[in-house]
Amino acid sequence: MGTFNYQFSAVALLLLIIAESSSNINHDKSSLLTLKSHITSDPYNLLTNNWTIETSVCSWIGVTCHYGNNRVIKLDISHMGLQGTIPPEIGNLSSLVSLNMSENLFHGLLPTSIFNMSSLQVLSFKNNSLSGSLPKDMCSGHSNLSRWLRVFRLSYNKFDGEIPSSLGQCSHLEYISLAHNNFVGNMPGGIGNLSSLVTLFMYENLLHGPVPTSIFNISSLQVVSFSNNSLSGNLPLDLCSHNTLPKLRKLYLAYNKFDGETPSSLGQCSQLELIDLSGNGFLGNVPDGIGNLSSLVNLYMSDNFLHGPIPTSIFNISSLQIVTFWNNSLSGNLPVDLCSHNTLPKLKRLYLTFNNFDGEIPSSLGQCSQLEWISISDNGFVGNVPSEIGNLSSLMRIFMYNNLLHEIYKFLMWETTK
Repeated sequence: MGTFNYQFSAVALLLLIIAESSSNINHDKSSLLTLKSHITSDPYNLLTNNWTIETSVCSWIGVTCHYGNNRVIKLDISHMGLQGTIPPEIGNLSSLVSLNMSENLFHGLLPTSIFNMSSLQVLSFKNNSLSGSLPKDMCSGHSNLSRWLRVFRLSYNKFDGEIPSSLGQCSHLEYISLAHNNFVGNMPGGIGNLSSLVTLFMYENLLHGPVPTSIFNISSLQVVSFSNNSLSGNLPLDLCSHNTLPKLRKLYLAYNKFDGETPSSLGQCSQLELIDLSGNGFLGNVPDGIGNLSSLVNLYMSDNFLHGPIPTSIFNISSLQIVTFWNNSLSGNLPVDLCSHNTLPKLKRLYLTFNNFDGEIPSSLGQCSQLEWISISDNGFVGNVPSEIGNLSSLMRIFMYNNLLHEIYKFLMWETTK
């Protein structure tokens, strides 16, 4: 009799689990059908013909289910040209790990229910027309979202308001992109607590004030972009000292209101491939240490108040492809051996216009065989235009006006008849 009761209880429990699982699956299906009902345009009929009541939700396009319980764990309906709004019922997908609705035409507010999903690791709504503010407590201690979220991508929308200070409590974040919105206010200091952060995109917003120094202590950071805001203040003098940013590859700070000197420690971020400090108020000399960056490909320092010579070591970085110091107060001669001995084998663009350079244009410039664009106008260069420049078979544009060069017309006539 005891064995019978045990077997009966086991069967009853199994039936209960099956019934609950079936209920959850139907709940997921109902939530997705509600989402479908809020889509006003499906130009390729991807959901119209595929998301139907008669078919299993796990067979629907863009839907991935757990192999064991058949709960929806991934929704990817990106790049489908869908138009409409996002209903709060989407927050009922309680097992969802990844939600990607990027590259569509969704508009309206982002339902707060999304920020209560306890399993989410990836949340991506890039390139839509979504608007409104983010919940202030989106990552606070009692928030479900703070548990697992790794990727948070809302770039190219119409969000506004301040970036929630609680964002720094989503401690597993590796990727944040809030670029090209209308966020205002200061950058939350709590972001500096995100010890796993690899990529941080905040460009093209309305942010102001200084960048929290704690952000420059995140040793996992590889890409930082704050360009096109109204951020201000000095960069930390010890920006790259003591191996604080050992993995940093790209630093975009262009077109803000930063000032002060460019930190000499920048040359200690040994993995840097791109530096863009253009369009700020940086002053002083170009740091010598930049010449130590053996992986540097692109160097943009235009539209600042830099003065003095360019360190010759910069012209020994063999990986360089683009160098731009346009519109500063830099001076001195260019190195006579600028492109000799294959020192700049990959250089494609050289922008030195609107400075105070003088001396002769190095004839060795003709040995930078990959050059496509030379812009050295509005300086004090003297002498003849080196005939060796005529050997640059990839050259598309050359600007040398407003210097003290003579017989430049001969070079231009030679180029015309080439």
